[in-house]
This record gives sequence, C-alpha cells and structure tokens, in this order.
Amino acid sequence: MTVSASLNVILQVPMQKAVMVRELSSKMYTPTTSFLGRYISSMIVQVIYPAIIIFLLFWNVGIVTDLENFYMLFAYATLASFVFCGQGFLIGTLIANEDQASQINVLAIMILFATSGVLANINSFSPLLRFLVDYSPSRLNCEGIFRRVTINANKLDPLINQEQILGGMAYTYGDQWCLIGLSIWFLGIIVIGLIGVNLRYKNI
Repeated sequence: MTVSASLNVILQVPMQKAVMVRELSSKMYTPTTSFLGRYISSMIVQVIYPAIIIFLLFWNVGIVTDLENFYMLFAYATLASFVFCGQGFLIGTLIANEDQASQINVLAIMILFATSGVLANINSFSPLLRFLVDYSPSRLNCEGIFRRVTINANKLDPLINQEQILGGMAYTYGDQWCLIGLSIWFLGIIVIGLIGVNLRYKNI
C-alpha cells in the first residue's frame, strides 16, 4: 500500500512538471502554492487505499475488532500512506529527469523496507543500519500495525503474549511514539519539499 502510494505519485509528477513550470513562469501561483496544492490533492486520494484495505481485512483476520483498534490501524495506514506519497512527490518534483527520479525513489523504498524490522531482527543490525532503523518510517509503521494485530495473541496460544512477540522483534517504541514519529516524518517531508521546490524554481 505505501509502496504503491509512492510509485503512483512519482509516475504522475513528470507529466505535471511541464504544466507547473509554464504556470510558474506566467506567475499564476508561487512554488509553495503549487507544491502544497498538488501534495494535498494527492493525499486526499491516498486516504482511499488504507480505508479499503482496513475495511476488507479488519473483521476477517481474527484481530481485536473494537473501535479503538480500528481507528489506530486506520491512523497508521493513513499516516504511512501520506509519508510515502510525500516521498514520491518530493523526489519527483526536485529531480528533473523522469528515469532518475523513479530509480532514486525505488532505491529509497528498498532502503526503508529493509529497515522496517520485518526482514531481519533489529538487534542483529550493524550500528549504521540500527541508526537508520531507529528513525525509519517503515519501522514506525510496522511496529504500530504489529501492536494492533497482536493484542489478542495469548488467545490464539496461551504460551505467547504480545510483549514476547514485540520484544522478539525489538519493537519497543509503543503506539504513542510510533504515531508521533510518523507525524514528524509527514510534516518534515512537507517542510523539506517547500524548501526544495522554492530553491529549485526560484528563478522562474
């Protein structure tokens, strides 16, 4: 879901870039207005994918189905979608060449996916990778979702509880810090994007 959000956006940006440059040249709006307008309109569409997935899976995979769990899962899915959508939009806007933008975006996705803590235990990573993992939006999102889906783990197996599962994966942040971290990533991408787009198109 998050990967498709990033890839879908970055494929659209090169097609919009020529129009954006022409409109900026005619002073129809500023780079800030352009970036925020296109990003926010993309975000509105990105809410649909998490909603569909949560509605399809929530009552069918044996997890706790109370209202709090639903809202938390939806919050994680939506924030992660916004972050990766912003990543794709940021790279696509700042890098002129379409092929280079796509390649850099795929590389960024691979790095973030590798630092999610799902492919390998976080405790086994080297210091450099551990640093990346500690601040990776993929790790924050995966930990948050794992926390939500493992609440009733001891009902499936009395010998296993949620803390054992999360501790074994080195997921120790908790819901609060995962949501705060994803929100910081979301706002940070907007700030970086605004700075970058104004620097790139300041002479138009």
